[in-house]
Amino acid sequence: MDALCRSLAGKGLHVRRDWVESVCNSYLSVSPSPEQLENAVFNTLLVSDMQAVAEPRLSALNLNPPVAGQARTLPGERLLLQVDGIVNVGDEGDMRQKEGGRRMLKLHLTDGHQSVYGLEMAPIKQLSVKSKLGLKLVVESPVLRCGAIMLTPQNTCVLGGEVCGLPLPTAPVVPPVGGAGVGQGVVGQALPQQQPLVQPPPPPPLVVQ
Repeated sequence: MDALCRSLAGKGLHVRRDWVESVCNSYLSVSPSPEQLENAVFNTLLVSDMQAVAEPRLSALNLNPPVAGQARTLPGERLLLQVDGIVNVGDEGDMRQKEGGRRMLKLHLTDGHQSVYGLEMAPIKQLSVKSKLGLKLVVESPVLRCGAIMLTPQNTCVLGGEVCGLPLPTAPVVPPVGGAGVGQGVVGQALPQQQPLVQPPPPPPLVVQ
């Protein structure tokens, strides 16, 4: 179990040990290999709400720069985040929820415990305003500016996934009139506490060779 948790953490997947154990216990009857077990945990993560499975990461980071508006990079840091909302702030009106036209996606992201905005600085082809809520992504060496994480194809790995029945984000995805405050009021905002899951979601089928 220790080796599995270390392997997951090395990929930026900082999830709770008790949750990993509960997923692994679902597969004891088929005696999977370590690789199959890690794949099963990963696939279950993709369809699980981060609030139920992930360790807090944002709280350990000082996301606000010492000088307002100044960019700051967290070298070597890998953040596993879940997309709870997405809108195209590069366009106006109804086009904010449609494909086409000018594009700059703004994502409401969470590590399962706190929320932060992500701003697409260059098009990431795996993301769109139609992306499924609950989608997971890993941001490597994130760049922070104005309390938001800058997302690029180079630092953002879209893992996929979807979580059905997610509640509405705790902060609006559409910025206030005037466009001020890309991330103000969001960084460090704790999410409302939910009851822990007794059981993880049904794991995906596992075929043992």
